Amino acid sequence: MPVKASRSPLLSSFGIAGANSAYAGAASGLVNTAHQLRSSLGLAVLVAVSTALTSGTGVAGAVGRTHSALTLASLFIAAAFILCASVIAPTVGRQRRTVR
Repeated sequence: MPVKASRSPLLSSFGIAGANSAYAGAASGLVNTAHQLRSSLGLAVLVAVSTALTSGTGVAGAVGRTHSALTLASLFIAAAFILCASVIAPTVGRQRRTVR
């Protein structure tokens, strides 16, 4: 999967929504840096947790670690969606109404 496909345009839009035009480039750079850090830290956490939760070697151990990592990743995605829907989206909607 290309790197761009893993980045959410919706989250990028929320990241630069409050920036004025003079700082839009800097805000965009910070959002891109946050995407890179998110990917690296997310992978590190998934590997660490899945290794700690599962024991075993061979195919059974690999399947257990993969199952743990994918379950944890699904929980992270659900938490991120809830955070965006409850905190970030209402703020952006309020800003758009006041600008018009």
